[in-house]
Amino acid sequence: MNKVLAIGIGVLLAGFTSAQAFAHDGNKIVGVGIVLEKKSEKAFVITDIIPNSPAATIGQIEVGDMITEIQSSPDAAWERIYGKSLEEVVALIRGPLSIAVGLKVYHPADHAITEVSLVRGEIEVPNK
Repeated sequence: MNKVLAIGIGVLLAGFTSAQAFAHDGNKIVGVGIVLEKKSEKAFVITDIIPNSPAATIGQIEVGDMITEIQSSPDAAWERIYGKSLEEVVALIRGPLSIAVGLKVYHPADHAITEVSLVRGEIEVPNK
């Protein structure tokens, strides 16, 4: 099972870290604080939200929600993510500190899609 923590300047892959993910100060990273899992070609599911992260503080994203489109910066076009790899999706979410990333999020509970803007921030990486 492939899970990725969308953290911004690197990725945390289920069980190990990339060298880029920890080119930072201590256990803090830049990102939005969501863990994604690719369930199928069309389904990128949020499986966890890191406490005190941009995704947690905005309160519009829940575990079980699915990302359908990403706007990697405020001036970028929206990009559908169907058929993309997990790494490609995370690359679209990654970016510099204090720059917003847009997500279109499908909420299975009410069958609604909402547009969410998250400003990438410093995230305390939980010890696993």
